[in-house]
Amino acid sequence: MLDRTAAALDGMAAGLEELIAAGGLSPVDPYRRMARVLARDADAALAAVELVRAQSNISSQLIDNLNASIHLRAVLTDLFLLDELLSPNVDTRQPGC
Repeated sequence: MLDRTAAALDGMAAGLEELIAAGGLSPVDPYRRMARVLARDADAALAAVELVRAQSNISSQLIDNLNASIHLRAVLTDLFLLDELLSPNVDTRQPGC
């Protein structure tokens, strides 16, 4: 799970940038600013995840502390906000949405 989390965090901001470019979102500047915020938050969270991954012994307490990390929580909050903003802009009739 840590490997998958790291991979998701690593590409998260680029994914949002692609969505902004493809989605016709406007005005575009606030979305791009949010992409920069997401990039910073994801980078900080990735640093914490990579630190845990580098340990030879990963305890449940260590995972609990990672889950409580303000950096990981910031990314989740960013995603909740973006989900609320972008969901009305997504055509749910399309397969895979």
